[in-house]
Amino acid sequence: MKKFLKILLIIILVPVVAIGVLYFFVAPVKEMTDDVLKYLPGSLGESFRNKPTSEEISAQVLEVANYILDYDDDRAVDKLQIQKSKDENTYNLLIKQMMKLNPNRASRLLELVRKSELTDSPLADTIDKIKKEKADDIKEESELISKLLDEEKINVIKGKIDDDLSGYDRVARIFENLAEEDVLMIMSYLSEADRDIIFDKMDKEKAYDYRTKLLAKLSAVKSAKEAADLLASKTPEELSTLIGVGSKYSETELADIYRYMGPKKSGLVLSKISNIDFRQNLIKTIKNREKLLNGEDKISEDLIFSLKIYSEYADNLRNLQRVYNEFDDKKISELIKTLYWGSDEKKTYTLSNGETIVISDKELAIELLKGFDDKKTAKILSNLDNRLSSEIFTKLALPNLD
Repeated sequence: MKKFLKILLIIILVPVVAIGVLYFFVAPVKEMTDDVLKYLPGSLGESFRNKPTSEEISAQVLEVANYILDYDDDRAVDKLQIQKSKDENTYNLLIKQMMKLNPNRASRLLELVRKSELTDSPLADTIDKIKKEKADDIKEESELISKLLDEEKINVIKGKIDDDLSGYDRVARIFENLAEEDVLMIMSYLSEADRDIIFDKMDKEKAYDYRTKLLAKLSAVKSAKEAADLLASKTPEELSTLIGVGSKYSETELADIYRYMGPKKSGLVLSKISNIDFRQNLIKTIKNREKLLNGEDKISEDLIFSLKIYSEYADNLRNLQRVYNEFDDKKISELIKTLYWGSDEKKTYTLSNGETIVISDKELAIELLKGFDDKKTAKILSNLDNRLSSEIFTKLALPNLD
């Protein structure tokens, strides 16, 4: 008898369990069963008749999903957490619908829900404190770096990159706290490979902004080389105006143009510019640019030497012109002839880069004549023999590009 009861119990329970499993985990079976059970008499049938259909549930989920997507972050996260605590199945349907409507927004809200749940963790407070301490350390370090000279800033950042693999992460965080001007300046002296790694570790929008501005900055350096090539055909007097006080170029661009011209010509051009502050500031900038770009300065010493030679030459020339102006035209003609024909004396100065500066008496004679007005120069040349006057006239007509 007992055996019979067990068999009977199994026969009854197995179908019931199977039906229960199908009912709760297979949606179509559940719907079909509910549709049948709603015809039961009394309150039991009433409860099934009042249950929403799958179409009604889908419509409700769609409506709620739209509402939540329109809420601000805090309200949306709050509503999702409430729904999750009430019915996780409906919550999952809601998330799926939100992902269909607006994947980016839904993903962000899911991440906020996840972070909100993590705050209940015993370690959450400790993690927040560690993050704050790290952020404070980076901010303090960034402030110290911002007070350094440009060369020191670059060396500090390069040192951090070379420290270890995490150096790039730290540099990216430092750049987030530095002034844009400093970031672009430092970036321009890093290798392209280092820049790309740092950009990848920064906020995407900020990295794009820096990439764009850095490209413009690097293009300016290239433009300085092109400008120097174009200006090569100008005389030193013309250049003293074009790349002198009040020039359209920035201080850095000017420094690069003079660097590309070389110390000899740069010294000659600067000797035509009387503003001492301009000359000193420019030479200082050239020196810094050389150190930053090449690791050492190989130009400024030659440039200062060249400037000294040409400045002294210009001073001597002015003094001679004042003396010559006291003489009559015939006397000046005799002196010019003696300078031009009577002596072949030259002074040669060699710069460390191999360039030479040659100052000759013939050149001095030509420069003296350039100091007189056209009428007086014509009278002086008329007192010379035809061959000499013709030769000097030709030299006066040619531009001195040196």
